[in-house]
Amino acid sequence: MGCDIHGNLERRPYKEDPAYWEDVQTIPNDRSYNTFSILANVRNCPERGLVTPISEPKGLPENVSYMTKRDSEDYGDDGHSHSWLTYQELAPRRDDFKDQDFKAFIDYMGILAKQYGEDGVRIVFWFDN
Repeated sequence: MGCDIHGNLERRPYKEDPAYWEDVQTIPNDRSYNTFSILANVRNCPERGLVTPISEPKGLPENVSYMTKRDSEDYGDDGHSHSWLTYQELAPRRDDFKDQDFKAFIDYMGILAKQYGEDGVRIVFWFDN
């Protein structure tokens, strides 16, 4: 049994309404414990080489998009370590990720960040076991 990541890429489409976020697409599930460790200190252990996480889990944001909230609720008690990170938080750590798909995903976030701002693009995610 392993741990998987779930969640969505979200954007804030209207600068005049900073509380409104919408989901864009699901995030890649590569089952990379390196990725999980960097994102939220999940499955971070000495056997694989400890990494410094970007953040401890923050919970779901108050202004999470409807679809992301619904997706999260579908996992019920099996979902854990809910968190979110903006492109602004992820970009400086891009090269720390081993998974090429996740690096490409961060690059895609960068393209969206040019339109919506570095703090206007985020991933909202959680894990299950």
